[in-house]
Order: sequence, then structure tokens, then C-alpha cells
Amino acid sequence: MFRKAPHMTSLLHKSYLHSMRTSITLPPEYTLKNSITIHPQKLSNPEVSTLNNGLKVVSMECYGPISSIGLFIKAGPRFDVFYPSGTSHLISKLAFLSTNKYESRERILEVLEPTGSVTDCQMGREEMIYKLMGYRDQIEIMAEVLSEVVFRPRITLEEIEKARNLVLNDLKTFSMNPDMEPLLTDYTYASAYSLNTVGLPSVCPEGGVSQIRREHILWYLSAHYRPNRIVLAGLGISHSALLDIAGKYFEQPEVSWGEAKDEPDESIAQYTGGEIRIERNLPPVIGPNPLPNLAYFTITSECVSYEHPLFFAYAVLDIMMGGGSSFSAGGPGKGMYSRLYANVMNYYTFVYSAQSMLHIHGDTGIYSLYGSVPHEFSNKLCQILIEEMKRLSQLPGHEELSRAKKMLQSNMLMNLESHVIMFEDLGRQILVHDRYHNAKELYERLENVTSLQIVEAGEKLLEGKLSMVAVGKLDLIPSLEEVEQVLHNSKKRLDSSNRFKIFS
Repeated sequence: MFRKAPHMTSLLHKSYLHSMRTSITLPPEYTLKNSITIHPQKLSNPEVSTLNNGLKVVSMECYGPISSIGLFIKAGPRFDVFYPSGTSHLISKLAFLSTNKYESRERILEVLEPTGSVTDCQMGREEMIYKLMGYRDQIEIMAEVLSEVVFRPRITLEEIEKARNLVLNDLKTFSMNPDMEPLLTDYTYASAYSLNTVGLPSVCPEGGVSQIRREHILWYLSAHYRPNRIVLAGLGISHSALLDIAGKYFEQPEVSWGEAKDEPDESIAQYTGGEIRIERNLPPVIGPNPLPNLAYFTITSECVSYEHPLFFAYAVLDIMMGGGSSFSAGGPGKGMYSRLYANVMNYYTFVYSAQSMLHIHGDTGIYSLYGSVPHEFSNKLCQILIEEMKRLSQLPGHEELSRAKKMLQSNMLMNLESHVIMFEDLGRQILVHDRYHNAKELYERLENVTSLQIVEAGEKLLEGKLSMVAVGKLDLIPSLEEVEQVLHNSKKRLDSSNRFKIFS
């Protein structure tokens, strides 16, 4: 969510006026800046309440014809520890199907048709999101359907079988993706946390989808879909109206899974470090410009949680490192001055992709450098990424730091012009932080990041225990132990021969 606007609300005001196709004429004595920064609190401060059952209600007005309503639930793959791997993945495929009131998905869509609604279910590593976006004056219909879908699904055996097929289709799609996402992210988490908490897979293992039975799904829902683990969010609706809807449909909801048999796993994430090596001969992508067999390499270290003072420094460092694919279009705002573009992508023509990845949670976080190259250059890729990792603790110049901060601030403000992103940010912040950090606060926190904080963040990464993922033909990829020796000893480097010895 993360170049400086005259005021953090300026872009927000402009987006609302544009969405309503409103033209304005300003008196000569007024500037545009003054005219669009009146009463900024009306747009930037949501209202939050808690129902008697523990369910939180958050709303923010946006004065447009479209409203969004959704449930943000503290669930997801992190909590799959007592259930077959991939249970959350399968549950996400069962959204907006038959319920106790609506006999089929087609009937739900028929009811929602007059509302102009778009249905969506998203699964994050620590949250499940069910949301509807439609006409403002039809939001109560959307709320009633949302309550049915989340609390009273039928979950028939036929629906489970269809969901299994959708999961298998996901696996085929992911395995054919040259970037190997989101599988590579799963491998990165698994190597860092040894399959505990956030290290549990978000993608259902191919052999595990048949192990998930209906009772597993019902047990999971009963344990995690509880009011005190849920946030009801509304964008484009007054708080009083949303509270009325919450009291009617969400304060005492009937559920279709009976009494809870399990308690959610609330374990704190334990970073362990480790190595995952997967021998894989990816077939070339057929086409006019086929891709070669690629090898993938990630090097990871633990960083900090959301509430840590260095959180914003890591966010800026991530933008400073940047990176992307060799097929990524250039142009302003694309990070072409980032370190991985300038030092890697623009220098080594054989590199298919190189980028940094930052994943932050409430109790932990990881920072990774990732790259992919044709197999014969895999050892060289390891050397390149290790050298870039060593530079993380270097003092950044004023221009480099300023550019990264402005890019991050710009991304944040532009994202908040999107109704969809603004809505998801609203719900997620209350679910994770139990309060809302507005754009002005985040902008100022980013502006206050110093070069010394960047150095401190980089040193913390280099001092920590490493994790590593290698995918492809493994004969040229070094072990984690060898990588650690090179990274922690500036006089050593990887041997470029087939047997990756380390020498002074």
C-alpha cells in the first residue's frame, strides 16, 4: 500500500470527483490545492465499533455510487496445522456456492443481479476475505447474501469434488508459470519456518487434495469463522447504516456447522532457517520466443514484524533493491534505477528475473532476494545475489534513498485512489492492527526513514540465520552452508566450476 502530493488527501479528493464525473469552477482567488484539501478528515478517518459478540465493524464514506461490503476473517493457511495441508485453499474454492437459503450459485447470482455486484473470495496467508461490490442503494441485499455465504454454506459432496478439480487446475497453472509463483513463495516460507505457522503451504499439495474431507472443512469453519475473529468492513456507507446491517445479519448469525470442536492455533511464528532443493526439469515454453529451462534461487533472512520500529526502513529497502523480469517494460516509476535493475538486470543479459521480496506479519517477517536464469548460469546467479545481499548494509546515498521513499509514497497514494484497494486496506488494517493508520501517518513515517536505519536493517539481515530455495537442475547450485560461508566472509567467493568449492 505503500513523488509527493501537495497534501495526502489531494489525490483522494480528485479520485472521488472524477468517479462522479463532476466539473468544478474555482474563483480566481482560490488555488486548486486549497480547494481540494477542505475537511480531509471526512475522507481519511474510518469509524470502528465492536458488537456484543466481538465482531468488529469498520466503515468509511466515499460519496460515490458504488459501495463495497465484506468480511475479513482471521483464518487461512497459517492455521491449517490441525487439518490436512491445503484445507484453506479448498475452502476458498467453495465460496459463493449453495447455502441453506439459496440452492445454487446460479440462484445467488440471480439475487445479486439487480445490485450490479461483483463477488470475490481471497485467501491470504493469515486471512480469508469474502466481499461484494455493487450499487450503493442495494447494499443490504449484498449483506444478506454475504451472511448466507459465509455462515450457512451447504458444502455438498458434489461441490467439494468441483472444488478439488479447481485446486488441481491451480496446481497445473502454477507449475507451468515460468516465474513459479506462488509455489516459489511457498517454498521460501517452508524453508524459513520449517512448516510451522506462516510456513504452512498456501497451495494445496497435489497428493493432499483428496485427503480433505467434508468434516475437516466443517471443523475448520467452526473453529475460525467466529465473530471475535471477524471484521465487517464497508466502504461507501455510513457507519450508522452499517451498524444496522451488522445487527440484523451478523450479530447472532445461525451457522451450518454446529458447535466448535477445535480451538484455533495461536502459536507464535518460529523462524528456523533451512534449505529446500527441488530437482525440476521445466519443459521450455512453446512459442515464437520459447524460454529455456530455468533454475530458481532465493536467499532469505528474517526481518521484523509490523510493529517493529524498523518496519518502514525495510519497506524502503525493498523498493531500493527493486528488480523485476527481463520482459518488464521500462519507463518512469518502474524502478529502473533500483539496485537489482541497475546492477543485475542491465548488466547480466542471461538473467531472466531478479527481485527482492518482503513479507511482513504480526509476529515475524522475511526478506528475500530471488532470481532465475537458464540452468547453465545458475552458479553465477548465486554469486550475483550473494554479492547484492552483502551490499544491503551499505550506506545509501541521498538521491537513492529519496527516490525510494518517493516511489513508495507515490505507490501508496495512487493505490488509495482505487476503490477496491482502499476497501481491502480498510478491512485488513483493522483485522491486523485493530486500528487504522491513515495515508498521512504512513506518508510521514516513510519520510522519516533515515540512511542509518537502512544500514541497521541491512545489518540485521546479514547477521541472521539464512534460508535458501533452489529449484531446477541442482548440480551447479551450492548448498546453504556454502552460501552462508561466502556471505559471512568477504574474502571468499563461490567457485564457478561444477563442484562449487569456496576458496580465498
